[in-house]
Amino acid sequence: VATAPLGQLDWIYRHVARTAAQRARIADWVKAAYLPKLEALGYQRKPGESEDDSLLRSTLAGALGLDFKLPEVRAELLKQGEAALRKNANGRLNLAAADPDLLGDALGVAVQTQGKPAVDALIAALPKTGDAALRNGILAGLARVEDPTLATQVRDFALHKQVKVGEMGSLLMGGRDTRAGRDAMWQWFTGHYKDVLGRTGSFAGGYLPRLAAGGGCSTPEVERLQAFFKPRMNDAAGVARGLAQTSESIQLCTALKGAQDPAAILK
Repeated sequence: VATAPLGQLDWIYRHVARTAAQRARIADWVKAAYLPKLEALGYQRKPGESEDDSLLRSTLAGALGLDFKLPEVRAELLKQGEAALRKNANGRLNLAAADPDLLGDALGVAVQTQGKPAVDALIAALPKTGDAALRNGILAGLARVEDPTLATQVRDFALHKQVKVGEMGSLLMGGRDTRAGRDAMWQWFTGHYKDVLGRTGSFAGGYLPRLAAGGGCSTPEVERLQAFFKPRMNDAAGVARGLAQTSESIQLCTALKGAQDPAAILK
């Protein structure tokens, strides 16, 4: 219940706020409401703590550090991310150096801060990592890349056999917080459609439209989605249903955004 407003605030932050001042106002509210609780929990799991505390720490750290980019939280996550990226004596990354609940968030901040060295290190580490939780942490970190060139590198890597088919979505659903990021993903997806279809197979047809345009929030985004997939309805089972669901989601977001007054954020 306590974290319920975060999703709506994130939507306002990404889709309604138009100026730096408006986004700063939202971030200030989030900071005042949630940072004291995160600091009280700390950034490391405590012996004997409840599952609720562990879950709340993870939720708050991810939202405050990566969605709203509070410097205080990012600094703490970066410490853990940098520690996780240091190699052990055996040459492997020291992924256990980060709190297990925060590994993906910590690596995400490290990727955004360090850029290509961090991305290259995580891509090299994934094939050598068998533990599912550690693999998920690596994938979550890579999905937070922001640099356009590195985002393309991560998407290309998603097609590699070293990434399991079920893991592809973790990498390809990142980078959608901005229209520019979604446009870049659209260009990549349409250019690699046959490769994506070939890897996912017919069983994932319903997921393809969401993979291509999920998170969209404008009329041009839904129009290009429909134009692309309508001639491809028979490529895989479920494409029609997936197209209808993703289109509706984008249309609802567009209508809701159009009914908002960004100026109200600063009132």
